[in-house]
Amino acid sequence: AFIHSPDFRFKTKSGDDVFLDGPHYTFGLGDVLEFDVFRNTYGRPQARYVKFVERAPSIGQYSGTITKKMPGYASWITSQALGQNTPYGADVFLGDPDIFNVGDLVRFDAFRGSRNKPKARDAKIIGWEPSIGHYHGRISCAASESPDAIAWIVAPALNARTGYSSDVFLSDLGTFSDSDLVHFDAFINPRNQPQARFVEFVARAGPHYGMVKCVGRTAFIHAPSLKSAYQLYGNYVFLQDPGSLNAGDGVHFDVFINERNQPQARHVLLVERAPSIGEYVGQVSRVSGGSSAWIVSEGFDTDIYYCEVDLHRRGTLRVWDMVQFDAFRNLDFMPQARHVR
Repeated sequence: AFIHSPDFRFKTKSGDDVFLDGPHYTFGLGDVLEFDVFRNTYGRPQARYVKFVERAPSIGQYSGTITKKMPGYASWITSQALGQNTPYGADVFLGDPDIFNVGDLVRFDAFRGSRNKPKARDAKIIGWEPSIGHYHGRISCAASESPDAIAWIVAPALNARTGYSSDVFLSDLGTFSDSDLVHFDAFINPRNQPQARFVEFVARAGPHYGMVKCVGRTAFIHAPSLKSAYQLYGNYVFLQDPGSLNAGDGVHFDVFINERNQPQARHVLLVERAPSIGEYVGQVSRVSGGSSAWIVSEGFDTDIYYCEVDLHRRGTLRVWDMVQFDAFRNLDFMPQARHVR
């Protein structure tokens, strides 16, 4: 443990907290102690002859959510109720690093530390923030290369499914690097942000993410983030060989400029399939542009878009055909048909 002593710092002009060694001690966070100090073999101040003086008075019982964890060091609790009652904000230091996980709901006693800022003690788990789903995404905007740095995860599928427009907050970068592809569970934290927990490495991913929009012998990937970089028409990147990909598949990929001076996808990695919003029956109302069709269905207020490369030439769909299809939401948050039959 460490003892924070402004008295020691003032007398010695030292910036160090005082090390306390010995598993037999039963002191807890917030305990006020009296002690003697010596310099150990590392030249650092260390406490001995330690006596308990008093327990720092409580400033109230609160609940909150674990929103940051540094393994082996500490956790932080975000408590809006405590933030409203003190001028120091809602984040509270908790020196029990290995008991809790990000997203745990805890009940704790708060006290003022030696810097007069609130800290937590006697924390107990009372539940956990409900999951809003498991997703794949790409690490982006790492705040620094430090292991305790925060970062964000770009996860368009989460945005499409939940309506949240922000990237997903990751409180602990750990061993991940920028652009790593990860799988994670998401929850909504007390600041109403989507936040990641139980993050697992998947692969070193290509720098771009998109969703397969139209597929046949070739395919097109909808990638809105590339429009400004490549002046894309309709935000679509050409893919020569889609393999087993289907409309609604989320992919990471690299881009090169082909012989027609057009951006083309390569090194495509499937990361997720857009979740189905149901099976429907409808009637083809329009076929247009060589690859596009629209379907009228009682399950929707608007016609449902369907795209298939060479649709018009192959004649697989005609106006007035009755069809059955699976629906998903694309990156424009609009329903789209796939597996039309």
